[in-house]
Amino acid sequence: MSGLLDKATGYSDSVHQGDNVDKKVVNDPDAIIQAYEKGKNTVDAVVEAVDATFVDEVAMVVKDSGRPDNNALFNILGAVSLLIILGVVFYNKYVDWLIFGPAIAASWALYNGAYLIVRRIDYVKLGTTAVAWLVIAGVITSASFMIGSSSGVKIASIEFEDDANNLRITMFGSSGADFDISVTNGGTVLCSDSASIGIDRVTVSLAVEDCWAGNAYDHNGAEVLDYIVNVNDGENTDTYTIPARYMSREATAGLVKVTEITTSETGSGSSYNEYDGIQVDAAIGIGDQSQAYSFSNGYFSGIDPWWIEADWSATITVIYGGSTVYTFNVLNSEEGTVAGSGDFHSGWVYVKSNSGGMLDRDHFYDDDGCYTFEVSITSDVSGQTVVDSRSQIEFFWSDNEADEDTSNDQPAEAC
Repeated sequence: MSGLLDKATGYSDSVHQGDNVDKKVVNDPDAIIQAYEKGKNTVDAVVEAVDATFVDEVAMVVKDSGRPDNNALFNILGAVSLLIILGVVFYNKYVDWLIFGPAIAASWALYNGAYLIVRRIDYVKLGTTAVAWLVIAGVITSASFMIGSSSGVKIASIEFEDDANNLRITMFGSSGADFDISVTNGGTVLCSDSASIGIDRVTVSLAVEDCWAGNAYDHNGAEVLDYIVNVNDGENTDTYTIPARYMSREATAGLVKVTEITTSETGSGSSYNEYDGIQVDAAIGIGDQSQAYSFSNGYFSGIDPWWIEADWSATITVIYGGSTVYTFNVLNSEEGTVAGSGDFHSGWVYVKSNSGGMLDRDHFYDDDGCYTFEVSITSDVSGQTVVDSRSQIEFFWSDNEADEDTSNDQPAEAC
């Protein structure tokens, strides 16, 4: 019996093993509580670990065996984008493969976006949708070609080629179809050509100068000439009106306004203005030279030329007393833009002197009087040169500087 008691005294409950209990006594209340708390914490940690592992395993099963949660949204977006692209193709009846191909591929990628984002490569699904995309696109494209071909050669678009001053006219129709193309104004044929459709379309370039009969715009911006493209394949005829801005190529007016540049000098008890030169601004476009030139107090109050994008060269000459006193460097316009100056198709442009800034007094000014700023313009499309001499400005510099009283100084004004 004593042997059993000795064993009981030295007994260590398995619950207490490793629990850092000071006394290994089964019935010690403190030891039991300590053992319980530590055991409870250990169990909670194990449960949390098991739960996390279970969640991860479930997620992997869903990922491996099911579809991503947002798959339906990507499917809808991809299908809608495909329908929009094919609708545009069907409406226009022709295909630009450089745009159409990548657009179709992008809609397919969007349809499969949910899988591509999580990098789940389902080759069967991707391959099936790719085939479906190609079949649907092929059917719609073929149908648009058939509809377009049944109605003959059609004009798809007209663009202006800046570098060569050409009209680029794109037509679509059945492969090998021959046609004649012409540009008319008021029923008069201005230029013509013949061509054939390639696979589904062809682009013909016509020089504007060969098809030109005058500006489509007048000086008020009203369309006064209609240029019509006509295409005939022997059975069907299609027409297209050329945008007026493409056929308004001749600058017919050039005006100048100035800003007087002064320096304040100190005299005998007061300050006065000394005139250093002028800033010259020019406007070139379509104008009516019968309109009066109005300028006073540094402001132009007349009617500006109608701004156009056109190729021309212009020279501004300053004339006083019947003699040329200054000539600016030639302005060369490319679609209304002069390098180093600015865009004449947008408004007035500051024309720098040949030395790169204002027109210095010593370079042109002789005495008070009327100075003519003559603008000579040669347009590339017509080859015609027009001279606009309406910009006549009177300066009063000598008189203004005769005394130190600035209250009676007179600003430049139209002659």
